[in-house]
Amino acid sequence: MEVNSWPEDGIQPKRIESRINKSLKILHNMRCKEDNLFNMHSASRVRVQSIEKSEENENLCLVVFEVLYASPSIEFTAEEWYSSLTPAEDVSNEIRKAQHIGIFKEIGFPYRIISVIGGGKREIDLYAYIFGADLAVFFLIAIFYESVMKANSEFLEVYQLED
Repeated sequence: MEVNSWPEDGIQPKRIESRINKSLKILHNMRCKEDNLFNMHSASRVRVQSIEKSEENENLCLVVFEVLYASPSIEFTAEEWYSSLTPAEDVSNEIRKAQHIGIFKEIGFPYRIISVIGGGKREIDLYAYIFGADLAVFFLIAIFYESVMKANSEFLEVYQLED
């Protein structure tokens, strides 16, 4: 964001957060009215994680948001939405669209947004996959062990008969 004059008490995260969420809500309501899908989903919401003043340019600051909820795009079906692995990218696209439409000027956002960068993919719970893989290996070993024990007992019976 571009900050021409820094407030004495600094940039208040709640103020930025509430205005961004307000703009996302306005954009969501506009989208839903266009497609007659009002109240299908709630609007995206973000939380400010950090605000840092740029070391290179004193008129710039970096604001990092945490995506609390990413509203699905109207074009997505339910199956596509739940398989989306980029909620931060989806919300950053909404912020860019709100900026392009002029919602930030409409609500009186105090700073000019220079760029919006969406985050990476949603973290996949690797522990669940590892547990599932371990469980599958355990069952395969158990089946193999059981078949070896059955074969072993047949070998033992043959050896006992010969003695």
